[in-house]
Amino acid sequence: MEFVTYGGEKPQGCPEAIWDDLCRVGLPRVGLNIFTPSPGPAPGSAEVDGIVLGCSRENVELYVEFVSGNVCLRWPQESGPAVVNSSLGAFRESLLEMDVRYPFYPADRDLDMAWEAAEELRRILVRIDSVATADPDGYWSSFLDDVAVGDYAADAGGDDAVTGYRGDHDR
Repeated sequence: MEFVTYGGEKPQGCPEAIWDDLCRVGLPRVGLNIFTPSPGPAPGSAEVDGIVLGCSRENVELYVEFVSGNVCLRWPQESGPAVVNSSLGAFRESLLEMDVRYPFYPADRDLDMAWEAAEELRRILVRIDSVATADPDGYWSSFLDDVAVGDYAADAGGDDAVTGYRGDHDR
């Protein structure tokens, strides 16, 4: 698994622990289309006291809040943060756990199989961080809804039908 790590000067206001984590461990480049990390630290907007980490599959910014340490989704039409995970570590672990399990079912899956896969992934996410699925319309809940309707099967050729990612996920 490849990780994006940051370096250089710590952004103003960023807690030392968050910056150290981003420089030392970083963020995974997952094969799934659920997150694309920023190549370097990007300051949040005027409404965000944090660092933009990357974008969701809907091209919405995810950022880590300086005060709370929460990883949040910045929906432009909403006021206030939509919490994705309660920490950078929980976000990273959630991404890795989802990525290592892909494909979640074969191309010839049925809806029962897809629903069972989504429920298993939900249990994993809750074990990592109970905040992850607390919002029924949140980041991880929306992802699980897509898994439950069969959107995350490998195609018959073994390629990732969702992202175009081909081959081994470096595991």
